[in-house]
Amino acid sequence: MYKNAIIKCLTFLVVLVSIVAIICVLNQNSNKKEINYFITKDNVKDERPDYPVAITSNMSHNRGINIMGSALNSNDGSYIVIEQGDSIALYGWAINTEENQPVDDIYMEINNKYVKGIYGLPMPEIQKKFKIKSSSEIGFLFYFDRFLLKDENGQYCNKLRFHLMNHEKETISSVVEYQLIYKNNKLKNLFRDIISTDWNKGLNLEYIDNGILDKENKTISIEKGEIHINGWIVDIDNRKPCKNLHIAIGNNTFTPSYFFEREDVASALGMSETNNIGFKFIIHENFLLNSDGQLYDHIEFYLEDSNGVICQPIRYKLNRI
Repeated sequence: MYKNAIIKCLTFLVVLVSIVAIICVLNQNSNKKEINYFITKDNVKDERPDYPVAITSNMSHNRGINIMGSALNSNDGSYIVIEQGDSIALYGWAINTEENQPVDDIYMEINNKYVKGIYGLPMPEIQKKFKIKSSSEIGFLFYFDRFLLKDENGQYCNKLRFHLMNHEKETISSVVEYQLIYKNNKLKNLFRDIISTDWNKGLNLEYIDNGILDKENKTISIEKGEIHINGWIVDIDNRKPCKNLHIAIGNNTFTPSYFFEREDVASALGMSETNNIGFKFIIHENFLLNSDGQLYDHIEFYLEDSNGVICQPIRYKLNRI
């Protein structure tokens, strides 16, 4: 068991070093005007090739798109963890699952903009494992500015969509979506108290999908799989929207990728601003379990007030249904 673990770690390190080397080379070449490997708002595309969609019925390998490089990525291809940092590199491998062979190009859709990936990196181990035809050059890399994840309102998007191109047949494969989970740096122990006790100090959890919310006892009971936490937050002391919300589970801290207006809440509290009050946080079960596979005993919500100050956490217990 330990030998297999060591082999897996070494394999991951080799792949990681290769990706870092590629990024370094791209950075060195970024001064050449004809090379635009690092995608920013200035060179992102407004559209992808206008090919008809070839429906992908073969669902294996997540319909052909496989993200690698993070121990936190899901095995079922449902989400990608976005770490802190101005530049983001996503890499993996992609194939036409209908024919089990390489594609020609890959595009990533962000907020109705399109990032063309670097496709054709060699991955002989993947080719051998899945008996992929023709070539081992099925690896891809997206290297882009974090700014692209924000929409016109400054909100981070909550999903990425991938498109595979077959230029010979002039077709594009069915879209593959990944949910985004934003991981923050660990919060420093410099918090202020929330003075007002109204409205649960400004944090109102309304309901839980795939779980049961007990507001009175501040307990969340969950089933297997991902959970969806729906609610709203306000800086109750200043009667203003919060800057952000940080959610701590074990040693990880996350930020919801989806905030929205709540005019009803703003009206009830006599607030003129309605943005960034409602939130929805989707979290996969993997993040709710410790290293022994046991459910963490609590989850904490840190409100970042209207002045950008982090407040003392509001804790909810975690249970199994």
